[in-house]
Amino acid sequence: VKKQLDMKYISSEIIAHTEDNCDVIKYTNNNDYDIDMTLSIEQYDSDGNVTSTRSQIIKCQKNSVTYSYCIPHEKQNVVSIEETQDITDVSSLETKYEIKKYPNHDDYYKLSYYVINPDSKNVSCNMIMIYYDKDMNALGIDAMDSALVPAKSNIQSSFDINKRVTHFEILLMPCGIQK
Repeated sequence: VKKQLDMKYISSEIIAHTEDNCDVIKYTNNNDYDIDMTLSIEQYDSDGNVTSTRSQIIKCQKNSVTYSYCIPHEKQNVVSIEETQDITDVSSLETKYEIKKYPNHDDYYKLSYYVINPDSKNVSCNMIMIYYDKDMNALGIDAMDSALVPAKSNIQSSFDINKRVTHFEILLMPCGIQK
């Protein structure tokens, strides 16, 4: 059943804006049904001319939030909203991270993060990672498409970060569950 484009179904807000002009957009679905939202994503040059257009479908679970990543010179517009069947809940995914200082090294720290799946099914998700300074200003954003978290397992990674980063956030967007 197609829905008229109406902000009572989905609301959006930019929750992080980085120094390099990237945004994380939070879409909130306050309804008691799941929604597929089709976005038109336009990239444009510094003069405001559209250089490319693509579309993306975002699945918004009932009574929950979903996140989307927006790079510099990119705009996202909602073009259609459709009520869908229930999306399998994967809220059992857990995240944690730690930041450690390297001994005898003042410029970089080591960031380790973990996405934990306590469920008995494999879960795929998209991840958005946001880096913050001590004043909670967003410094940077990374995105990973279609990460698979095996059943009763986790995925983890470690990498160097600038010493200005003191906080880190992982936003998970579920893609599906494999039986």
